[in-house]
Amino acid sequence: MSDTDNTNEEKTPVTTLTVPQIEAELEGFPAPVAERFRVAHEALSGRLADETLHEWAATGLEVARKTVRSWEAASEYFDSSAAVQRQLPSGQFLRWGRTGATLCGESPSLAVAFFKASPNAMLRLRPRYIDDWANVTRSLYRGTWKSSALAARLFESTPHLLETLSFDEFCRFGEFLEILSRRSYDAASESLTQGTTLFPKLGSDSDHFIALSRSVAESSWRDVKDLFDAASDSLVNLPSSHRVPLLSLARRLTAMGTGEPGSMIRSGSRAVSRVQSDSRERLLELADRLASVHAAAAPEFLRSAPSVLERVTFQQMEQWHARGAELSSQNPEAAVAYFRLESASATEALDALSSSIELNRVKDILRMYCQALTGRSIEVSAAQQLADKGIGWFQGELPTTEGTTVYLPSVINRYVSKEENFAFYKVVSTHQIGHIEYGSFDFNFTRPSSIFEDLRPDLPGAKALAKASAEAAKQQAEQMPLAAEGEQPADGEAPKQEREFLTDMSRFFDLFPDNRLALDVFTVVESTRVDTQVMDGYKGIAQMYRKVQEAALENRPELEELPARESIVEMLIRWSLGQREGLAAPSDYVEEAKKVRRLLRRIADPTATVEDAAEATIRIYSILSDVKNEEEDEFETLDPEEEEPEDGEDDANDSEEVDRDDVIQQFMQGMQGEA
Repeated sequence: MSDTDNTNEEKTPVTTLTVPQIEAELEGFPAPVAERFRVAHEALSGRLADETLHEWAATGLEVARKTVRSWEAASEYFDSSAAVQRQLPSGQFLRWGRTGATLCGESPSLAVAFFKASPNAMLRLRPRYIDDWANVTRSLYRGTWKSSALAARLFESTPHLLETLSFDEFCRFGEFLEILSRRSYDAASESLTQGTTLFPKLGSDSDHFIALSRSVAESSWRDVKDLFDAASDSLVNLPSSHRVPLLSLARRLTAMGTGEPGSMIRSGSRAVSRVQSDSRERLLELADRLASVHAAAAPEFLRSAPSVLERVTFQQMEQWHARGAELSSQNPEAAVAYFRLESASATEALDALSSSIELNRVKDILRMYCQALTGRSIEVSAAQQLADKGIGWFQGELPTTEGTTVYLPSVINRYVSKEENFAFYKVVSTHQIGHIEYGSFDFNFTRPSSIFEDLRPDLPGAKALAKASAEAAKQQAEQMPLAAEGEQPADGEAPKQEREFLTDMSRFFDLFPDNRLALDVFTVVESTRVDTQVMDGYKGIAQMYRKVQEAALENRPELEELPARESIVEMLIRWSLGQREGLAAPSDYVEEAKKVRRLLRRIADPTATVEDAAEATIRIYSILSDVKNEEEDEFETLDPEEEEPEDGEDDANDSEEVDRDDVIQQFMQGMQGEA
């Protein structure tokens, strides 16, 4: 027997029964029906007139009599009645019951969902909209279980949807679901689920999205899911002022049968987020203007815009866009290739406008430049490979080498001229090459320093490590003879100098209880030494070198926001990058900060060696080890004039900022604590 079969033709008309008689007949249905009737009747008795109360009870019995399964709808009717009645006048309350009874005649499951959702829905639904609400939702039902399930879910979702949507917007969303359900109930059900989550994020822009969704459902319904996914992934991250133009553009292109709306929403959102806020509306205007000339070119423009803006300014991109738009009116197919950056004309136009330089275009020149400076075979690679190796110049502002390869950004567009951007490449290359040319990879643990009294041999564990290293070197020489002079190392084998450096440098860091702190200090000290010698030896690049260092300073963290020890290390980094004014230190550690700054100044000497950098590292490390890495509230600005020695004072007097015995004792205690 179907849901709509009527088995009650011979029943006594409900309008002729008294309330006690109605209750008695309800006892013939499953127990929850009569139980919920009695609870609701008791709650409503003091709030409704007798005539109204009778009509209410009669409607419940009418619902229960509809089909063999309609007793479930009657049970929900009685269960929700008291809550609904609090929100509706008597006439509207009775009309609500009759609307549910009509739904039950078509499908008891629809009536169950209607009654169950009503208490919360009525909090946001005006009484005059009850019939419209039922009709919009009922339009999804086509006599199948999938359509019944979809309509029931829309009833159940109504309270949540109306938290964001107006009733008119809710109706338009229902119409969209009805259109989509003609093609796929599963797609409509998934859209309902996604919409319930998406609309609160879109807020007042939801109606624009619903309008676009309807257009997509009518023209290419399979793209609806991707559209909702794109909105959830990308569109919600844009402010309303940018969402609406993007949605309007997507709807316009959909009506023209152009492109995939989800892909366009993603590319448009990405493009908008990549430009400065005051240029975003203009970007969307450019896309819309292009759509009026050649619809297929507009999505390609949005997809390529972020890449184009890596090479040119926004104003230059407008000129590039204008050339493409002119091409669109003459040769539409060529315009699509132009905006995809697949045509020579697009590349030539960008080259003519751009001040940026791409690494792949100057890679060979830079390789020869590096080889000329070092006399060695040097490779040039993109900085992403550097990031993957975890190597960087002061936390990644500028790259640094690992001994055989120079790492550079894939595109430089920092300055307004190609000359300055190419000069930036030379500066970054020279900084890295400086580590090779000025001996960073020639460190020898046993070689004496030139401007310090050596502490290395007396540190705890130094003699044992030196002996072990000598034995390892001897064993390595016996098992794998070093390459003869001029001979290339075997595949996978590091050059002899690099092997020795890695061996001695790792041996050196093994002496420190806190290897991380020692490495941070050495990185700053050695970069300071190399930069000093680069600017002393290459006067022609010194001005640009300082300019790049100043740019690196702009992205450094604030000293006052760091814990005490980290703030002093940061102060050293800033000094190494050329900052002299405005350096500050925690008030409790001002003297320690001055000491380490003087040590760093000593290493900024064209005659300093990598072994001097190692000795300075030991001294700075020993000072910083006594600094607690805790948050500090008070900082004191350091006087830059204190850096300079007074007339007649030997600058070397500042070289011993620590006591030898104290350093050795400190290292011994640190090793014991580590053990």
